[in-house]
This record gives sequence, structure tokens and C-alpha cells, in this order.
Amino acid sequence: MKSKRIISIVLSLSITIGSILGASYAAKAADPLHGVVSSKQGLNVRSESNSNAKIIGSLKLDESVEILETTGDWYKIKFDSSYGYVSKQYIVLDKNTPNKDTLDKNTSNNNTPPKEDQTKENQNPNTGDKTPSKVPEYKNFDQRKNIDTLKQWKIKFNRKIKDTESNKNEFKVVDSKGNFISTKTLIEDYSVTVIPWSTSYNYEENYKLIIGDNIESADGIKIKYTSTLPFSIKSKVNSIGLGEKETESVNNDKGYDWYIGQNDTGKYSNVNSGPAAVAMAIKWTNPLLDKSIAYIRDTYENSGSAWSINNIISALKDSSINYSSCDAINEDSLKKQLKDGNILIANLNPQYINYNNSSESKVGRFHTVDGNTYTVIIKGYKVVDGKTYFEIYDPFNINSNYLDGSAKGKNNYYPANEVLNSLTAENVHPIVISKSN
Repeated sequence: MKSKRIISIVLSLSITIGSILGASYAAKAADPLHGVVSSKQGLNVRSESNSNAKIIGSLKLDESVEILETTGDWYKIKFDSSYGYVSKQYIVLDKNTPNKDTLDKNTSNNNTPPKEDQTKENQNPNTGDKTPSKVPEYKNFDQRKNIDTLKQWKIKFNRKIKDTESNKNEFKVVDSKGNFISTKTLIEDYSVTVIPWSTSYNYEENYKLIIGDNIESADGIKIKYTSTLPFSIKSKVNSIGLGEKETESVNNDKGYDWYIGQNDTGKYSNVNSGPAAVAMAIKWTNPLLDKSIAYIRDTYENSGSAWSINNIISALKDSSINYSSCDAINEDSLKKQLKDGNILIANLNPQYINYNNSSESKVGRFHTVDGNTYTVIIKGYKVVDGKTYFEIYDPFNINSNYLDGSAKGKNNYYPANEVLNSLTAENVHPIVISKSN
């Protein structure tokens, strides 16, 4: 038989194709056993009995093979002047083959051609088949769900891919309406990476990654085969670690950016969360009253200790900011203040707020705290899957961002029960900054 040269397509990061790890089982036949290839897309012949082994050739549909022995889910076959291994599920035994009882009992009666699936052994056609009736076919992989909006797809090949514009144009992403999405394609040796170019994917939208049928390897081999990978983008709340279904949301942002980080704000930058929260509250009430954190710190407290509620109140009074105390420490009371359009300044004990250093999830405290107090702004809330999360401006930003590019500390989410546990344990009543300022 003549060996065909082929190129395997494996979608890494998007498609996980595990090795076939069946029990080690081998049984030699007393007389030669024969079978035929049942995969219309051809069948890879490998150097060993696993799907990660080197491809040493290929077989085409209905090609006859001589089976030397069975090893788990693989047949060892005579191949050219040596031998190779093929997946048993794509070989139909010749009905006249003697001694079939020496084969693996789990597959010896399998005389029905298998359905197409997504294993490596059934991904590629015979590139050398020039029969006019043979046309490239799509391989539809299972849909991938809850994908990130900035997802990069990496496609690996077993040959180097030529870095040309025509090859790059063979990798496309379309939305549910068939519109092409702007992407950037990078080709590097054996891999191709497809990334969103100008904007990220839309939340909860469905897309398809399409791999074309005219890709050329560095040594001139053409891949006459196409593949598609459907994928859906996760919801916005899911993308930040909150859950699946949002049923309520309140946000008291302004039409301008009023977030202020405490990084590089003077000698006591690491404990300047109190002055930073005051600076944000002032800017929230009126952007023209913008005051620096260093100025506020030096005016009211310069000892290097964390600010108490009394320090915060003194600074608010000096700037004529209308404030009050949230007397009841419970979820409904805090949510009512937020629904009324107000924001809250709260001193929290970090031991009650779970630490989370994830580069994607925005739930929890992303930094360590020196001492037992740090100050945040509570500016809204979300109810997701029946659980309330307070929307936080945490001024402790050290010029670090999440993977989506957003600043850490800006729009983080704390579970309501953690916030309430801290306030109750420390007997701290949040300060209400009125929208009427």
C-alpha cells in the first residue's frame, strides 16, 4: 500500500482531545486477520498505540489492512515494509477473517461503520485523493460555551504553516448572522492564533471559528479540508465571576470618571484608602471640587495610621459634603440607600472579605492589607443567582489590571454577607453620601 502524507489539525485551548488510555491488551492471531478502513475521511497510521504518537502515513476509505495484533483500542497492522497502529473504531473486520475470537471482545463484533467524531484519527482526508466526487467537508466540533470576550484560539498543526496573507485569510470568525468579525491572525511555525482585532466579542453572542480548505504548509502541502468550531460568549456577570443570571442591578456612577487610586499619593500611599475614599466622594458630588489624596491626608491626619470614621467625617465637613450615618447594618438598609441614588463609605476589616488574586474574577479583595482596617466606596449592587454583591470602588490600585484591561479596584464585587459580617463585628456604620450634594 502507498503511504499518503497528511496534515493533522488540532485545536488546542479550544478542543481537548485526550489520549486513548485503554487497558494494555494484546492478542496475536493464529492466521492473518484483515479489515477495511471505514472512515470516509481517511485514517492516520501512527508509530505507537496512542493518539499522540507520530503519524507515519495514512489509509483511505475501503483500503484493506492486515492486522497483526490488538493492543487495547488499537490494531497493529502491516504497513509498507514495517508496521503501524490504527484506531480500532475505524476498521471493519472482514467477515471472512478467521479467528476473530482472538481480538478484543469489546470490538470484535463491530461490523458497523462508526459515526464521525472528533478524535485525531478522524480529522483529516487523504490529501492525495484526486477523485472529482471527493470534496472538502466540514467537521463540526462540539460547541464551546462560556467563552471569555477576549478569547484567543490557537490551532496547532503537525507541519510548519507558511506565514502568508492567503493562509491568514483561511481563518475566520462569524457571528450568528453570518457576519465576519474583525480578527487578527498570527502564524508562527506549527501554530496559528486567532484573536479579536479591534473589539472584544459580545457578551452572550454565538460565533463560529472557521478554518478554510486552502491552507499551505511551509513545504508546499495543501490542506484540502475545512473545520468549524461553534462557541458562545459568557454573560457579563459570569465573566467577572458572579454567576449566571442577574435579576437586579443598581449603579450610582456618574457621566465622568471619579475613581481615584491611592497609589503614588505620598509617604503613606499604602494606608491612604481613607483619604482616597474621601477624595472619590468629593469628586462624585462635584468634579470641580476635586482634591488630591495627599492634600486630604496632610490636612487631617499624617501619622501613617488608617483613618477612622471620625477622620473621614472631618474631611467631608471641611468640603461641605452632605452626609449621614446608615444606622441599620443589614442588607435591605444598605440596598435602600443605594436605590435612593446615594453612595456609602465603609471601613472594613480585611479578615472578613475573602482574598481573591484571580486575573479574571472581580469578586473579593484582590490585595493584602496592613492592619485591620481599609476604606472602600460602596456604589451599587447586583443580585446574581439570588445572591447580593455590593459594587465596590477600592482605592488600593497599584497600576495593575485584569485580563480584560480593567483596573483592579475599580468595580470589584464583595458578597453582601461578607461586608455585613465585617460591619457588624466591628460595629462600624457606613457613611451615606447623599445624591443631593
